[in-house]
Amino acid sequence: KSEKQAAALEAQLRTDKSEAGKSEEEAQAARARLAEHRKREDAARKRVAAQRAEHSALTDRRKGLWRKEQQLGESTRGSVAELDKAQRTLQQSMSRSLWEAVRAVERIAAEKKIGGVYGMLIELFDVDEKFFTAVETAAANQLFHVVVDTDETAARMLKELQQANAGRVTFMPLNRLRPQDGPQYPDSEDVIPMVKKLKFEERFKPAFRQIFRKHLIVRDLDVGSRFSKSHDLDCVTLEGDSVNRKGALSGGYTDLRRSRLRAQLDRLRLREALAASEAELAAVVGEGERLDAEVTRVLSDRAKTSPGPLLEPSCR
Repeated sequence: KSEKQAAALEAQLRTDKSEAGKSEEEAQAARARLAEHRKREDAARKRVAAQRAEHSALTDRRKGLWRKEQQLGESTRGSVAELDKAQRTLQQSMSRSLWEAVRAVERIAAEKKIGGVYGMLIELFDVDEKFFTAVETAAANQLFHVVVDTDETAARMLKELQQANAGRVTFMPLNRLRPQDGPQYPDSEDVIPMVKKLKFEERFKPAFRQIFRKHLIVRDLDVGSRFSKSHDLDCVTLEGDSVNRKGALSGGYTDLRRSRLRAQLDRLRLREALAASEAELAAVVGEGERLDAEVTRVLSDRAKTSPGPLLEPSCR
């Protein structure tokens, strides 16, 4: 009987040891699962923290872009207002019919894709500001002649203007302009051949020689009177007083605020500034839209990766 009891106890002991081993294995497995769970949760928290930081950085950048977009918008509106003012100054320096006609030339050439229309003479050259008054006096309304490549282009544009009832314009077809050689300019420090102070493309040289080759910039009217007779040239001072080849003198007060060349210079400068502002504004708006999409993506990712409550597996 005692042998049976001993055998039973040994069997119970083996059973208890087996169950104890199983419990330990289960406990180890539970601890491993818990560690893995905590590891995943920690990684998720780090991702959320990184996403929050990214969202904060993107938001700050977007606010900066909003401010820049507002500044550029104000700058663009200011440039538009200044450009309108320069346009009005130039417009008021010519008759209404001529202004409407030259604008019609631009519009028709663009709409009908007519090549070889280069623009008004005033748009095709640069000159030092100190010569503005002299050049304006010499050229007068010829500054608004429209330069074209050929007489065929001029004829087509005239026909278009007639059909549109858009006024009258003088065209200068480069292939038909044949300014004479010379003239012989005086060898004097008191005079400057006007055409030599103008900067223009070589292809436009016939047009500028046609209008300016017989004009001198002179120190004063006494010098002008002398050389207008001796060299058969029209002479003009920096202040705009002039004496022509026939001996007639003209002059008086010139309102520099109404300078045509100043208005044209402002138009060119403001057009370039406006184009640059509009391009920068478009880039800022595009960058803002891209950042908005990034912010939306980050918020979506945060919603997907936000860790839930920790449910720790039991471990004995």
